[in-house]
Amino acid sequence: MSSLDHDRQRLLERLEAVERRLGVHAAADPPAGLTDPDVATGERWQVGQVWAHAAEFVSYWMDQARRVIAARAMSPVPFGRIKSDPERIAAIERDRDDGPVVLMGRVSATLGELSRFLGGLDSADWQARGEHETRGVLTVGEIVEEFIVRHLEEHAEQLDGLSGTAQRGTAQRGTG
Repeated sequence: MSSLDHDRQRLLERLEAVERRLGVHAAADPPAGLTDPDVATGERWQVGQVWAHAAEFVSYWMDQARRVIAARAMSPVPFGRIKSDPERIAAIERDRDDGPVVLMGRVSATLGELSRFLGGLDSADWQARGEHETRGVLTVGEIVEEFIVRHLEEHAEQLDGLSGTAQRGTAQRGTG
């Protein structure tokens, strides 16, 4: 198995695990309360905001990875957004009342698309480099791991905290 195949398989396994975790939360009654404060901003969210963000960011970051790959530039291609991005905020506010089952349906559909996207990447695609204004230079593999997979794991942890469950995964703190 090549390094790319190994990395891709590891990410796909993590995506399957986090999708299962999110599915458990979507099937349960939405908990009340607010998430723990974001380390960087102090921001706290209600459950609908967590779900709305999870439903919008996977496709956003997948499109950003596609953009980096399509550029095929010698130097890193600018990509991404930051937490204060108006479109990000608007999507969260617009969809926060759609309900976990509806939003989980969007997450699952997008994760299926992401799995197909990842399956079609070759080594050159995986190593294509982009530059984020706060995170610096990242390969497409790192973009997928940090901005999609780990990010979903972190939001699953937020839902764990809101619901008081002990499903905690292997996510690391720091992605918003």
